[in-house]
Amino acid sequence: MNKKQYAFVGPLGRINRMFETEQPDIKIPKGVTQVHLTEEQHDQVIALRKEGKAAGWKNNSVVEFVRP
Repeated sequence: MNKKQYAFVGPLGRINRMFETEQPDIKIPKGVTQVHLTEEQHDQVIALRKEGKAAGWKNNSVVEFVRP
């Protein structure tokens, strides 16, 4: 699998960065959560970004991020 399987989610629920491998705790910034993405979720993030939209994470699902 050549897709990124892990992502950092900021405190507001926005997916910030994606990685191919799980990052060690020392590399995860304070207030940020690391989540595991399925192949389908990865594709959803990419599709949103191609549309110029930000991806968010809510209830273990990829959604369009809307600033609260």
